[in-house]
Amino acid sequence: MVSRGSSPTKKLPILISAILMALAFSSVTAGAAQALDWATAESGAPYVLSGASSKSTAGSASFVLSGTVLGSNLEVACNASTTNGSITAGGKGSATIALSGCEADPPQCKLSPVSLAATTELIQVGVTTYEKFVPAKGANFGELEFTGAGCVFAELGIPVSGTLAGLPPQSERTVNRQLTISPSTNSAAGVQVKMAGKTALFAGNITEHLSSAPAGSSWRSVWEGTHGGWEIQEINPQALKTSESVQFSGAPMELGFNYGGTTISINCSGASAKEATLVPGGTETVKQLALTGCTVTKPSTCSLERNTVEFTPLTGSLSSVGGSYYETFKPTEAGGVLSALNFTGSCYLAGYSYPVKGSFAGLGYGLPAVSQPLAFSKASNEAAGANLSMGSGSSGWLSGTVNQKFTGVNTGRPWEVL
Repeated sequence: MVSRGSSPTKKLPILISAILMALAFSSVTAGAAQALDWATAESGAPYVLSGASSKSTAGSASFVLSGTVLGSNLEVACNASTTNGSITAGGKGSATIALSGCEADPPQCKLSPVSLAATTELIQVGVTTYEKFVPAKGANFGELEFTGAGCVFAELGIPVSGTLAGLPPQSERTVNRQLTISPSTNSAAGVQVKMAGKTALFAGNITEHLSSAPAGSSWRSVWEGTHGGWEIQEINPQALKTSESVQFSGAPMELGFNYGGTTISINCSGASAKEATLVPGGTETVKQLALTGCTVTKPSTCSLERNTVEFTPLTGSLSSVGGSYYETFKPTEAGGVLSALNFTGSCYLAGYSYPVKGSFAGLGYGLPAVSQPLAFSKASNEAAGANLSMGSGSSGWLSGTVNQKFTGVNTGRPWEVL
């Protein structure tokens, strides 16, 4: 028997309210945790993986695999394959190549999705270091399967076996490490790849980065007397504590609009701002931005009163969409305009001043760099939710790339978005 003081129907709305408040608080907290900011890219001291430590890798591969199967020539060329793997202490690791973007010869043969799996180890021949690939399980990296009417290899499982060797950079530490595989590297390393049990040719490149390290971290293979090793230099971003001035300039640029069923295109030879400042918290102020050397190319009968498009003070803000960073610029003054266009010539637009309103966005800040490119385009506007207009019922875009670099106390230092 339930007493009046413990009525579940009266407590239920209170409980639901408490849960909703908790969810709302957690949502706000999560949003705050995801805030983006400007950061200098500080390089840590290089170190070699040791003990049980490891790093994940990811990248791309393009290659050609060819040989003789059942007395017929077979060639597979893949130009959009992806790689995933890891590196561990002692110069060892693993790699899986997911074949994609492949074309076969004979062309009637279509390769089914397949991955080649390997364990890897650094070896040294003379004074040259190679990365050796052996099948991860059993004798084969994987099996190639084909479909297609008239394909002599259809419904066969063609094993790829043996060993491979790639030549990495011998001394340079890079963010994207490229491994070159060719008949000459295989021969020099004393290894051989096979297809259907017969000697085959494998030639191509694998480019990988450290997917589990901070963006921009560099790495290389090293030889430590009796075995290989992986030397890593991680990037440790440090958020800006004070505002920092930057140079803001680029070329060429296009300002365009779809207006009343007509395309308006203004092409400019350069862009620069008199003053631009990165502000802690992921915003930027840009003052006296101007597009210079501007010509109206569409309609060709139109001209600008001046060959310059001047912008009002702007404020940029960062956002992340699908793992990419965007910066969206709006007028600093709430409800203000970005610019005003005045046309002359035997042009139906002449005689009026057209306010440019809304916002425009650029894609950038993917890796640490001293000079950060920011690419404006229609696609960037769409991704970031920016909308540019000239008068009512129009849509517009700014396209082109500007570059930004520190001009204050951090001059010459790489930076990124954190």
